[in-house]
This record gives sequence, C-alpha cells and structure tokens, in this order.
Amino acid sequence: MSSTELELLPPELVKAPPPPPALPLRRATTLWNLWDTYVRMRGELRPLTLDFYGYAGRMCCKFYTGKPLSPQTATEWMDFLLASKNQKRPEERTCPTRINKINSKVRGFFRWLKKMGYLNFDLADCLPILKESEPRAPEVITEEEYERIKAYAAGRNRFQVHLWLVILGYRTGMTLVDCCHLR
Repeated sequence: MSSTELELLPPELVKAPPPPPALPLRRATTLWNLWDTYVRMRGELRPLTLDFYGYAGRMCCKFYTGKPLSPQTATEWMDFLLASKNQKRPEERTCPTRINKINSKVRGFFRWLKKMGYLNFDLADCLPILKESEPRAPEVITEEEYERIKAYAAGRNRFQVHLWLVILGYRTGMTLVDCCHLR
C-alpha cells in the first residue's frame, strides 16, 4: 500500500461521534465551576491564598445559588456578610477587614464574569468597601502574662523573634508595633 492510499474501516467498526451537549456551555455550567475556573486562571497561588479563595467561593456560591446575579442580590449579599458570624468566635460578627477581603475576591470574580460575557453589567461596582474599624488602644500585658509568654516561647526556635519583641516592649513600655519598626 502506498502512502497516498487510505485504508477504510468497515462501517461496523467506525464509532459515531458523541452527541452534542443538550444545553450550551453557558447554561450548563454552575457558578462553582466558573469560580473554580477563575481561581485556576489566576495562576500558581500560595496554599493559604488558595484556601481563602475556596472559603470566599463557597460563601459566594452558596449565597447566589438559585438567585439572579443582579444589583439587588449584591445588596442582599452585603447584608448576608454583615450578619455572618466570626468562624473562631461565633458570638462575634465578621469584622469589616475580613468582609473587605472576601469582597475583593468576589469583585475580581464578578469582573471576570463580565469580561467573559456572562454578565452585561459590572456587578463588582455594587459591592462597597467598608470602613475599617477604629484602632483600639494598645493593650497592656500584666507581669503574669509576660512570664507566661516567656515560658511558652522558651526552647521554641520559631518564636524567638517574637519573644525578644515582647521582652523589649514590656521592658521599655513601647507597643509591639513600635518595636517592630525599630532599626
């Protein structure tokens, strides 16, 4: 057989191509699949950043499931975040800093959805940036707490820098922030 001749298979051995999907991709995909695609397109992320993207994505996708992506639901999303509880201390509400961090991830996702043609308007503009809470007065640690910190950090190499900052701050009366900025 020459290289220009083709060998034809009998019809019973030829498989038919798979049927096209019943729905176009735009309607068949879920919000979570889009979020996952968005995060993967962001490139190689550090593990903690990836975990936070997962946390923000689960919250966003859980809230928006069955709801339209509209400015009205964006205001409901903000109300949902403001009413949400702190994970570590359930008696407290989520702080504005964490809400802003969650919303920064969601804003990026909404802008990506608009760029990809899934949204006709920029839903990211509907998510406000909250004012940060007022800074608290520096807390003063007691001698008992100071001794407890020293005992805990003794023999633990990774806490030696922290230990010296606590000692410096306690002995001089400076805040830990001031100690960290010393040169």
